[in-house]
Amino acid sequence: MKPLFAARVLGALLLVSAGAHAACPFNVSGVGTLTDPASFDLLRDGVLITRYAQGMRGAALVAGTGTTAATVESNIASNLAQLDINGDGFLDVQDALVINRALLGITNSKQGAGTSNVNYGTRTNAAVMQAFVAGGCNTTFAAPTTDQVDAARFLIQSTFGPSLNDIQSFVALTPDAAVSGSNHKKQRSTWLNDQLNMARGQKHFDYLLARKVEYDAAGQTFYSEMSREAFWGQALKSPDQLRQRLAFALSEVLVVSENGGSNDPFELAAYLDLLADNGFGNFRDILNKVALSPAMGRYLSHLRNDGGSANPNENFAREILQLFAVGLFMLNPDGTATATPSYDENTVKGFAKVFTGFSYDDPYCKAGDPGYGIPRNSCLDGYSTTHPSWYWSPDNNPPNNAGGESFPPVLTGWARSMIAFPGKHSALSKQLLKYNYASPVAACTAALNVAKPVASGGSDGLLPAITTTGSGVTTGTRVNVTQANATLTSAIDNVFCHPNVGPFISRHLIKFLVTSTPTPAYVQRVATVFNDNGSGIRGDMKAVLRAILLDDEAVSPATTLTATEYAKFGKLKEPILRLSAILRAFNGTAASGRYQLHYINDVEYGISQGPLQSPTVFNYFHPEFAPPGPVSSNAAIAPEFEITTTTAVASTQNFFGSVITSSNGNNLYKQNGQGDFSGTCDSTNTPDCIFSNLSDLYAIQASSSSLFDYINLVLLGGTLSPANKTALASALDTAYPVYTLPGSPTAGNITTWQDRKRDRVKSALWLAVHTPEFQIQR
Repeated sequence: MKPLFAARVLGALLLVSAGAHAACPFNVSGVGTLTDPASFDLLRDGVLITRYAQGMRGAALVAGTGTTAATVESNIASNLAQLDINGDGFLDVQDALVINRALLGITNSKQGAGTSNVNYGTRTNAAVMQAFVAGGCNTTFAAPTTDQVDAARFLIQSTFGPSLNDIQSFVALTPDAAVSGSNHKKQRSTWLNDQLNMARGQKHFDYLLARKVEYDAAGQTFYSEMSREAFWGQALKSPDQLRQRLAFALSEVLVVSENGGSNDPFELAAYLDLLADNGFGNFRDILNKVALSPAMGRYLSHLRNDGGSANPNENFAREILQLFAVGLFMLNPDGTATATPSYDENTVKGFAKVFTGFSYDDPYCKAGDPGYGIPRNSCLDGYSTTHPSWYWSPDNNPPNNAGGESFPPVLTGWARSMIAFPGKHSALSKQLLKYNYASPVAACTAALNVAKPVASGGSDGLLPAITTTGSGVTTGTRVNVTQANATLTSAIDNVFCHPNVGPFISRHLIKFLVTSTPTPAYVQRVATVFNDNGSGIRGDMKAVLRAILLDDEAVSPATTLTATEYAKFGKLKEPILRLSAILRAFNGTAASGRYQLHYINDVEYGISQGPLQSPTVFNYFHPEFAPPGPVSSNAAIAPEFEITTTTAVASTQNFFGSVITSSNGNNLYKQNGQGDFSGTCDSTNTPDCIFSNLSDLYAIQASSSSLFDYINLVLLGGTLSPANKTALASALDTAYPVYTLPGSPTAGNITTWQDRKRDRVKSALWLAVHTPEFQIQR
């Protein structure tokens, strides 16, 4: 190919691809405009940039290009921050390689191929370098727009925290024309539609199964922290953020904790899956599955609750009424409490009888379930226990039977609902909840007929004793499986259809997602949707979520609420949500795919909270807690403040600060922040480190204003006041003034420059996570 023809072909390629990097200052020749694609010339600019990167200066730099050395060197020096693709402080061969590929029109996803982290580099992998070029080599950040702030606020309410990309993607959404209101509200609806129809990814349980294979091969013990590893992997990385956030909220209402009977990692993972799999379904199904969950059965002691006992265990019976669905007092439709108790001790005792006769689903010798049942020639194990057994558990490993058949543990048993056993369910009458109202949904007709007074044609909440004649069971209580299951169905319906449930669960979810002190009108609007989604369905969780997140109090509280109401609006972010926000804002990633945030719930050295680690069934904090002072005196509540003790404030903030600022001898570790949560992350062993991508901040670090605009958007939801921003910028510039590289930097100059950039970026983050605006969601 002749040189002139080759130049024309390459020029044509350049013009076709120029739009991808229109703002990058690649035209260093001085001919035409620095950032104008029409002025780019591969055979001129590409050669000049490559020669400069190889150390050529003066006449050698510009030989044969028709340009002047002074102009070229000046253009490169004055635009070094944008030409320094890997962010190591100077224009090197790696930068030139990426730039030449961009000039050639090579697909953006291939521009950084073969590149790797360099010493002092702040864009540490090919994808980040490619994104920098695709974004126009931008080293500035404009103050957040109203649309961006609205997007950030919404994503803080509905996810584990947004990144800039999440915010920009939201702003670009097509508004949902089926929804009335502001453009932002319509975009919320579009996002919700996408999330509510998004398929579930990998299950927590399946993640643990895969990890156990590795642990068994290495001869390592598998502890309960593995369920937390699964939780954090999905909270930080799963695209179905709304599902994950809802499952977390439900886990704080329908509490199971490893600090109790439930401490097997598979048992806990199965419970997380139960909440995630059913969170977008119907609340009645959630209640039913929770009642039959082995994790809940162990935690609140109704697993193997024998109906033959005169006093069966009341733990679960008490908590499903008080904490999970109804509450202690009758509620008005707007969630405000009356002085009338919802139930009495006879009701608790009646429900205790309901929750008898259920145990693990033993697969050995189970008939009629070919996908789960495991046949044996003899159903007697080495302990002479006959299977299926009331006493079996998924971790049982009895000796082989006389025929040499084994009965090894069956881990999938943790994920199976408990089942009724013949002769184990109480045959006695059972007092359930009493209530009477005109239900608009057909699903509650039968429940109302049980709950309403006898004078109104009901049973006053009383289930009669079970007739066992002809049940086919001759042992124990003589109640058969069908009768036990029918009683459970009636009891769950009785709870689900109680008039308190709509306002009770609606208020809880509003508090976890939006604001700790919702107005009664807000609660009532959501409860109305819970009671009937408009199609005669009660408990439709998708409809409830839409009602919560599309309500004007969530969308535009400043203009919807009165001044007094708005003063109470918002919530203290739970420590888990603050930590996840930090890691998600900057795409915190572990190369191993393991997110080992195992022991962070310590009060003195951690964040006082961890998933499924509540100290009691009341969660980490009481849902009605109001700290003394301005909160309680203004009739507001702030539950999360109950764990915000003097000790916890110091330890939690120190923990967040260490996540941002910790460093060691590894450059990735120093530049990108670290997450040494596993104990296996150090300067030479980095796969388990959770590294954040701070390249956006390094690109704009010379402007304190830009730094805090960016951080304000992704971490503070745009709530940082101008006065506080000015104070933070002044503090940063005083502690770590901007360092400018000289024209011909030495290695020492570059080291100083990189150290100063790192100090400025990490100090800005440190300052931001210590602001009140980061702690409080509004």
